[in-house]
Amino acid sequence: ADPTPVEWVVRGYVVGSGWKEYQQSQSICGIQLPAGLAQAQQLPEPIMTPTTKDDTHDEPITQDQARELVGDEVFNTCLEASMALFARGTELLSHLDIILADTKFEFGLKDGEVLLIDEILTPDSSRFWPSADYRVGISPPSYDKQILRDYLETLDWDKNYPAPDLDPAVLARVGERYIEVCEKIVNSDGGMDELTHGAVTGATAGAGAGAGAGADSGSESLLAQANAPTPIRKNNPNTIGRFLRLWRNKFITFL
Repeated sequence: ADPTPVEWVVRGYVVGSGWKEYQQSQSICGIQLPAGLAQAQQLPEPIMTPTTKDDTHDEPITQDQARELVGDEVFNTCLEASMALFARGTELLSHLDIILADTKFEFGLKDGEVLLIDEILTPDSSRFWPSADYRVGISPPSYDKQILRDYLETLDWDKNYPAPDLDPAVLARVGERYIEVCEKIVNSDGGMDELTHGAVTGATAGAGAGAGAGADSGSESLLAQANAPTPIRKNNPNTIGRFLRLWRNKFITFL
């Protein structure tokens, strides 16, 4: 599939770059928000805040600009699918006491059909917060690469290419958090059946057919691997791979 020139970012909370923009304009990507929101506060409803897709640095754009880039039909399909995926992810993760603060999706076109591509709700593309540690007014502890973002804020770097060399100890901490959330999702009591056997509902038929057909042609065999009885452990080299197979299959099937 040919990727759209847009990354489809859905936010449920005002945090990160969205918080910085809100402080300046009381809006994010042109979407006006209520006055008086605090850092990490939940938004009245999730919003889609698109960015450009660039090899060096993604730039925030408005929904109107995204619509101009991809056209009305593709924009509407990707917007509806993004919001449905975010809602489903929020629901599933809430059972594991994990808050989905924000995430990004990517879509592509093949033979005129919109396909869901790339990673889906991983700790590398999402902001996951432990519910027990969530507080308004701070950047809550997270299971994602916030450790790396915070570290970069301490460096004398203008956020442009090339990136500085990274501290191996910081990268190790990020990896540990990724594995921690993978274990929590896959090994949760009662969570395995919900995560592996449920189906995503509520997306458009067009997006659903595309995602199911195009994202992974071997979904049945991958799901069988993800359902293998061996629990995921930190000393298991397949930890991340099994998590991605399980989680991806959870979200590529729209019925």
